[in-house]
Amino acid sequence: MQETLANRQGFWQALNESERTALRAAGRTREYAAGTLLCSQGADPDHVLIILDGWVKVTAGRADGHEVMLAIRGPADTIGESGWLNGRPRSANVKALNRVRALAVPAEQFANFLNAHAHAAQVLARVMVGRMDDADRRMTSQVGTSGPKLLALLLLDLAERYGVPGADGAVALPLPLTQHELATMIGRARETVARALTVWRKHGVVVTQRMRILILDPGALREVAEAEDEF
Repeated sequence: MQETLANRQGFWQALNESERTALRAAGRTREYAAGTLLCSQGADPDHVLIILDGWVKVTAGRADGHEVMLAIRGPADTIGESGWLNGRPRSANVKALNRVRALAVPAEQFANFLNAHAHAAQVLARVMVGRMDDADRRMTSQVGTSGPKLLALLLLDLAERYGVPGADGAVALPLPLTQHELATMIGRARETVARALTVWRKHGVVVTQRMRILILDPGALREVAEAEDEF
């Protein structure tokens, strides 16, 4: 998993120290309480955020009034760069899941930074391409795939991105996500997530606490993700 984590590190992690120093000088640090809206769908993309601490969820409103959870972002991730690049209003809402500290960089200053730092521009391009690939893969996998398998795929993906290695191969997910939010991310009902987690707890695959999941047996979860039938 270490190689995968290195390949999928966030934007801030991939910058060198001189680039981080320049970016800090271009912006200012902001703090947001849990539940605060960092970005609003339809708003002008006048700044880019880089998460330093904490977690946010990215959602979009549908025509029927329901909200779809598109992604979760954490330390070292960027927010709002796509709207700034294409010059369109923000396409999603971004809300703090817990206390968040982020570096806010005005759009013009962020553009100047990228123009002056070719390596940072390449890093951002890789991050954005990776996100597009992830979105395509999620859309493809949801067609004809069972809820438990989708949940296993999601947990493994989150483990690769944000997991904290523990004893005996266990991986902790320090993400404050509810069962409802997990269900929204895979396009299934909350009851589907609850049933799958109950089965996996019984088999010693995971341990769940309030908005926290410990994957005890990543190999077993990978078998679920790769199997034709449900676990």
